[in-house]
Amino acid sequence: MTKFAHSLTRRAVFINDRIKPRELPFKTKLFRLNLIRVSAKHHGIQPARDECDRVAVSVREFFDEVSSSLLGVRFATISAIDLLDEGEIKQLLLEAKAAREANDLLKCIIGCRKAIYLAFEKNYDITKFKDGEPKRGFFASYSDAPFYARNKEYIEKNVCDPTDFIVLDHAKMDQDLLTKGVDTTAFWNIWRLTPEVYRTGDGQ
Repeated sequence: MTKFAHSLTRRAVFINDRIKPRELPFKTKLFRLNLIRVSAKHHGIQPARDECDRVAVSVREFFDEVSSSLLGVRFATISAIDLLDEGEIKQLLLEAKAAREANDLLKCIIGCRKAIYLAFEKNYDITKFKDGEPKRGFFASYSDAPFYARNKEYIEKNVCDPTDFIVLDHAKMDQDLLTKGVDTTAFWNIWRLTPEVYRTGDGQ
C-alpha cells in the first residue's frame, strides 16, 4: 500500500468515526482512483481511456451520494455562493443565481454587477468630492479613486450619469483582486459584460 493510500485509509476511518452509524460510500472505487493517480504521477503509467471513464462516473456518484446523504443537498445545486458569509452580497448573488435558473438573464447580470459594486466599486466613489474637499478629516476624504478624479472640477466636467461617480484605479483594483486570489481576467470579463450600477445615498 502506498503512503498516500495509507493516508487516505486513515482519513476514511476518521470520517467514518465522525459520521457513525453511516459510512463513507464508494471506498473501493476511491482507492482504485488513487492507485491510478499514483501510477500516472509517480510511475508514468498512462491509464486506459475506458478506465478513466469508469472512474469519472464513480467520482460523480460519490459526490452525489455524499452530498445527498451527509450534507442534505443535491450536488448539482451546490454553489461557491454557499461559502460566503451571510449578507447583502450573498443575497444578491443568490437572487442572480435564481434569475439565471429562471432564464432571466438581464436580472442575473444586473444582480452580479450589484455584488461587484458592493464588493469593489463602491470604494472608488467620488461623490463626496462634488462640493469640494470634505472637511471632516482624512478618513472622510479617503477614496480608492485616482487622485486626479477626487475634486469638484473633475466631477463638473466628467460626471454626466450617476455611474460616472465610480472612477476606477485599474492598477490598484488588479492588486486588490490578486491579493484576494481573484482571477483578474475572469473579473474584468464579467465587469465588461455586466451593466454599470450605482447606489445612491438613500440606498437605491
